[in-house]
Amino acid sequence: MRGYDLVEIEKRETWDGFVRMCPYSTPFNSWSWRCALSERFVGMVPYYFLMRGNGENLVAIPIFLFRPFPTFKSALSMPWNLFGGPMVRGDLLEDTDLIRSSIAAMERIARQNGAYELIITRPPLSPESLRTELQRWADQSEGKFTHLLRLDPDFERIWRSYNPRVRTAVRKANRLSVRWSRTKSEDKLREFYRIYLKAMLRFRSPPKPYELLRYVQTSPIGDLIVAEVEGKVIAGLLFLTFGKTITLWCGASLREFRSYRPNNLIFNEVIKWGCQNGYEWVDFGASPPENRGLVAFKEEWGAVRFDFEIYHKVFSPAKKRVWERIEPDLRRFYSLLQSTKAKLKGKGNR
Repeated sequence: MRGYDLVEIEKRETWDGFVRMCPYSTPFNSWSWRCALSERFVGMVPYYFLMRGNGENLVAIPIFLFRPFPTFKSALSMPWNLFGGPMVRGDLLEDTDLIRSSIAAMERIARQNGAYELIITRPPLSPESLRTELQRWADQSEGKFTHLLRLDPDFERIWRSYNPRVRTAVRKANRLSVRWSRTKSEDKLREFYRIYLKAMLRFRSPPKPYELLRYVQTSPIGDLIVAEVEGKVIAGLLFLTFGKTITLWCGASLREFRSYRPNNLIFNEVIKWGCQNGYEWVDFGASPPENRGLVAFKEEWGAVRFDFEIYHKVFSPAKKRVWERIEPDLRRFYSLLQSTKAKLKGKGNR
C-alpha cells in the first residue's frame, strides 16, 4: 500500500468542499448532518478525517463513536445505518489500493478509540470497487434496498414518466385547492410535527426528536414543504439536499385528508424543484421488503430499486454478545422515552 496521511477536519468549508467531489455522497455525509447528530445526541462523538497523499485530499472518512455506556463503544461510519464509508474523490473511484487503505484507516480509528465493532453502510451509488473491498474486509453483511429516481433538467420528461395514477393524484390535489409552500417557519414545523407524531404512534415507531427536526430544518441541507387546505397543514415533508442528491427524509399526512392527495402534490413539487436546480437523484428511502404497498408507491414515480449493504467487523466478540443481549431492552426504553417526550411536546404545542 502507498503511504497516506490522515488529517482531522474541524471546518465545514473544508469538509463539504471535498465531499461534494465524491459523486455518491448524500446529505448524510455533509457537515450539517454531523452537527445535527453531535449537537443533539450526547452519546454521538464525530471523528471526521481527510486522507491525503502527495499533498492532495483523496478520501473523506466520517466516523461516529457511539457510547451508550462508558464500557461499550461502537464505531459507525454513519449512525442508524445511514450511508457512509469512505467518500472517494470522483477521479479515483477505481483506485483499489486507496479504497483498501481508507477502510483500513477507518478500522484503525475505531480500534484506537476502543470500539468493539465498526459498521459501514455502503451508499447505493458507490462504485463496485468499494463493494468488493468492503466484502473482503467485513466479518458479515446484510442486504437492504432503497429507491432512487434519476432526474432530468426537463421536468416534463419526468412528469410524463410517472404512472398515470400519480399525475391524476397531483391534478386532484390542485383541483381541490391544496396549497403547498417551502418554509423555515417553526410554527409550520410544529403543525407538521403533530401530524408526524400521530403517524409514528400509529405505526408504533419511535419518533425522531423535535429538536433534531428543527435543527435540520434551519440548516443548509434541510427544507420543509407543507400542504395546506384553507390554512390548515394537512401534510408535510422534511427533505434534505446536498451534492447531487435530494433525500425524502421525514414525511407524514393527516389520514382524514388522504383523499386530497397532499403527499403526491408535495413529492411532485420537490421533484420539479430538483430538476430545475441541477440535482440528479431523488432518494425515496429504504423500504421493508414486506411492505409491497410502499415499494409500489415509490415505483409509480419512476424510482428504481438500488441495493446496498451494511458491513460489520467485530473486534471484541465478548462485548458484542453482551450488547446483543441488552440492546433490545435499551431500544424499547429509548422508543418509550422518545414517544413520551414527543407526546408531551405535542401537548405543549397545542
